[in-house]
Amino acid sequence: VSQLQDAANRYQKLLTLDNNHDPHVNLFPSYATGALGSINYVLDYVENWIQKVVAANLRYLAMDNYPFLLNGTFRDVPYFHDLDVIRRVGLKYNIKTSGYLQSIGNSTDLRRPNANELRYSAYSHLAYGIKKPVWFSYWTPTGGAETFTNGIIDAAGNKTDLYVPFKALNLEMKQLGKTLVKLNANAVYHTGTTIPTGTIRPAANFVWQAQNAAQSMIITQFIDPVAGKEYIMVVNKSFTASNTFSFITANQIANVKVISKVTGLEEASNFTMASHSLS
Repeated sequence: VSQLQDAANRYQKLLTLDNNHDPHVNLFPSYATGALGSINYVLDYVENWIQKVVAANLRYLAMDNYPFLLNGTFRDVPYFHDLDVIRRVGLKYNIKTSGYLQSIGNSTDLRRPNANELRYSAYSHLAYGIKKPVWFSYWTPTGGAETFTNGIIDAAGNKTDLYVPFKALNLEMKQLGKTLVKLNANAVYHTGTTIPTGTIRPAANFVWQAQNAAQSMIITQFIDPVAGKEYIMVVNKSFTASNTFSFITANQIANVKVISKVTGLEEASNFTMASHSLS
C-alpha cells in the first residue's frame, strides 16, 4: 500500500511521455497478506490505487490471482471474491479491467494447469467482465527466486502441450471479445449444490433460470450500456466434464440468439417460444 503513490507517479509520467501505449500496474490478490498486511482490500488498496493514479488516467484496473494449487485443490473463495471486486470497482469508476490467467506452476504452491483448467481460467475471467486477459506465463520464466514449471512455451522456446489449447482459447476469446468488449458485467451468479462463500445465486425473478440449479455454473448478466441490450453468459464450472445445461427464460423474452465463439457473429439458438426453454 505504501508503494501505490510511487507507482501512480510513474504511471502518470509514462502517459505524459507516450500516451499511445498503456502503462501497466498489476495489483496483488487479496490473499497476499504478507505484502498487504491486514487491510480493507477494496478501500485501502484497490480504490486507494485508483484515487492516487486518478481514474481518468487508468487504462486498465489489473489484478492477478492464481487458484490452481500444488496440493490439487482450487482456491475458490479469494478467486471469485477478487474477480468480483475488480468487476464492481471497474464499473464504479468506468475503468476497463484486466486479469491474469494461470498457465504455469511453481515449486512453492502452484500446480501446472491442464487444458481444461486453462479453459476454466479464461472463461471465468470473461464471465466477470475482464477485458484484457493476460497469460502468466507464455514463456517459462527462469533465473528468479522461484522455480517454475513449463509454461505455454518452455525456457528453450519450444511449444509445450499447453500451446494448442492456449491457441484455441485465444481464438475463441478474440471472437467473443468483439461483443464482450462493449458490455458491462452487471451481475454474476453461481449455481450448484454448494457455491463459494461470497458468491450469490440468481434471484427467483431473474430472467434466465437453470432448469437444474444443482448443476455447477457461472451465469453472468451483461448489459450493453449504449444499446441497452441484454446478454447472458454461462460458464461450466467443471474441470473435468463437458456438460449440457437447460434454461427457462422469462415471459418477456421473445427471441434468443447465440454469439458464436468461432465467428463472433449472432446465430440462431434452439430457443422454444412455447415453453421459453433452450439448452
